[in-house]
Amino acid sequence: MTIRPTVMPQPTDPGLFVRLATPDDIPAIRDLMNECCDWLRTTGKGHNGGVDQWPDRFELSEIQEEFEIGEFYIAYRDRNLAASFRFTDRPQWYSQIGSNDKFCKDIAARMNITESELGNRLRQTGLDQPAIHWHSFAVKRALAGQALGYKLLEWGEAATYQRGFQYLRLDCHHLNDRLRQYYIDAGFQSLHIIGENPFGGIFHKRLPHKEEFDA
Repeated sequence: MTIRPTVMPQPTDPGLFVRLATPDDIPAIRDLMNECCDWLRTTGKGHNGGVDQWPDRFELSEIQEEFEIGEFYIAYRDRNLAASFRFTDRPQWYSQIGSNDKFCKDIAARMNITESELGNRLRQTGLDQPAIHWHSFAVKRALAGQALGYKLLEWGEAATYQRGFQYLRLDCHHLNDRLRQYYIDAGFQSLHIIGENPFGGIFHKRLPHKEEFDA
């Protein structure tokens, strides 16, 4: 179940506003994500070396399914839709690592290491710790190059802290070098845990404990 705060933090940029999506937002979210699909299929694919990261199109039913869980957020810049993303504490596919014996065995075999070594990597990186997960990030192409993504990830850090979690975590295609570098530049750590899994590019950022903020 996704935890939602009573008071939503807002980006430090006064022109930005973030809120939980409503049913009326679903078509706009679908259109925005499809705009990014078009970009990935043309310009984006050239930059990403032909990585097929998203489908050709998203259907309303797919967005509706995620919306019903209550984890889609939208961002406005100057009252115009600027971005959308999923923000949730629901366990993700990689959350099975460390808790699902068969999954751990398969991952360890794929990486040619023992399950004990895999467990050590989990503890060393913090992937065994609870986290807020960031997914399906889409930004209006007309706003590209304005650091909007970085500002929204900063919002994600504040909202993660507000919910009482110490890690903000996300994943992307392990061959998407451009996006991987984007998250590294934003201060995220690349975990290098899942080997050659197509979405094995797992990243997270450790946030200070409250006492570290107050020190």
